[in-house]
Amino acid sequence: MNETHYFDYAPQEKLCILYTFKCTAACGHCITKSNMERHEKLDILKAKEIMDTALEFNKKVVILSGGEVFLYYEELLELTRYAANAGLDVLIETNGFWASDTDETLKKLAALKENGLVVLFVSYDAFHSPYIPFSNINRIMDAAESIGLKHEIMFTRSDSPGEDAIILEKLTKASYEMFEDELLPFGRAGKFFNASAKKEYDDLGCCESITTTFLPNGDVFSCCNISDENWMLKKTPMYLGNIFNGPIRDMFQMEKTNCFLKIITSETRIKEFVEFLKDQGYHQELEKQYFTICDLCMELAANQCFTKLAEKFKCEKDDTYGI
Repeated sequence: MNETHYFDYAPQEKLCILYTFKCTAACGHCITKSNMERHEKLDILKAKEIMDTALEFNKKVVILSGGEVFLYYEELLELTRYAANAGLDVLIETNGFWASDTDETLKKLAALKENGLVVLFVSYDAFHSPYIPFSNINRIMDAAESIGLKHEIMFTRSDSPGEDAIILEKLTKASYEMFEDELLPFGRAGKFFNASAKKEYDDLGCCESITTTFLPNGDVFSCCNISDENWMLKKTPMYLGNIFNGPIRDMFQMEKTNCFLKIITSETRIKEFVEFLKDQGYHQELEKQYFTICDLCMELAANQCFTKLAEKFKCEKDDTYGI
């Protein structure tokens, strides 16, 4: 566990389209607080425009997610075909609510694979199990295996170790390929975190979530771990703008020239940047602990003094890193 097809692509090659916030589940850890009462959704023509523009900036893969994108299966089918014909690999995330019938499950996956789907990610854990029967997961995994479609379970630990162990035993017994995703301190999951879970920044690693991400409301971020509100993230270099307020191309260009992103995606650079900030006199601000690399990233990115100093750090490190 913890090898994933997500890492088959470099961060700068990935595009994520959260097509909708509507979802058949209302999981306790959902960072976007998705549920059936949410109605935000991208227009299919706008999604195609995003993919067309992404290709100009050397994106290699699009991740179609939500919410629950299978709620709009016919549009999902069309977007998969459009992306694949344009030259993008297609990855899809789902909770599997739609897999209640064996024949229909096979039919849906076969059509998606024929249209260009490369990998299917299915979320299943103690957060999803109240909404999705395990038999649905079995049908999806069996159908994907039978047609040669890459497939993977995305599992996140909850605050119920006993329930986690039961679900992991089921998944392991079935020999399903799995990736353990990290619980993040955003959205509904914020309630699961307390100060005892914090770590020193040396133990956090680097950010593997830098993905150009488009939300149903038009907001665009250089991060796939967004929440449903994003008011704080909008104050950082991670926010690229809104597709209804400016050209999509400008947002990709802004990301391409963002030196802060090049720092946060390297474990070596981010540690050196923190030490650099301390050398500039910011000891007190940085001598604290963090829940995750996302927590540290937000701390650095939300501080305008730090983001301005990122350019100075870049100049000093240009010869070494070429950033």
